[in-house]
Amino acid sequence: MVCVKSGDRLIASDTLNSRLRMIDIKTRRVTTLAGGSECENRDGRGLNARLRFPGMLVFDRGPASTGTGKPDSTLWITRGGLSILRRYDMSSRQLTTLKLDSRVIDPNAIGCLRTGHLLVGCWNTQCLYLVDPTTGRCTRIAGSGAAVELDGPALSVHFRCPSNVVVCDDEWCAYIVEYDNYRMRRLTLPPLEPISSSTSKATSNCSVM
Repeated sequence: MVCVKSGDRLIASDTLNSRLRMIDIKTRRVTTLAGGSECENRDGRGLNARLRFPGMLVFDRGPASTGTGKPDSTLWITRGGLSILRRYDMSSRQLTTLKLDSRVIDPNAIGCLRTGHLLVGCWNTQCLYLVDPTTGRCTRIAGSGAAVELDGPALSVHFRCPSNVVVCDDEWCAYIVEYDNYRMRRLTLPPLEPISSSTSKATSNCSVM
């Protein structure tokens, strides 16, 4: 189970039960937001929607979200299967699917940049990708594909099962936890324009240490 905090609420991915749950910290009341007994991916509203082993969670922190005054209004969910991310709208309770433009990416780790890009870690390829949440376009930003340890330039570095991503806006970097390597790595992020104002491209001007 993975949790993220939003005000007085915890949002949890109940992985083995294929449900998304909300826990009120004050009252300790637990509410199911989406999912059910069927372990499958199905878009829909609230309890009519279905999830397949939901994994890591992150709230959208991009310009479109923060501009509404509700930075915790959209939740991204991993582990649905190859080449997809699930998106849950906290206001409408609508669960939808974002299809990625790569057939080999199996999203596991996920973080969100203030530009609106998603930073996704994949165990299939042992790489990290920038994802445009409006189009599903994926750009490899770090990792060579070899499952061994090696620091250095981002596209030459090796990862072993990147399982969690934490974005640090103050330092403009991301910290990556490796499940199979018992390590935390620091990725210097490249210059990026907000998605709402530019179709910015990632550069290789970043490194891992």
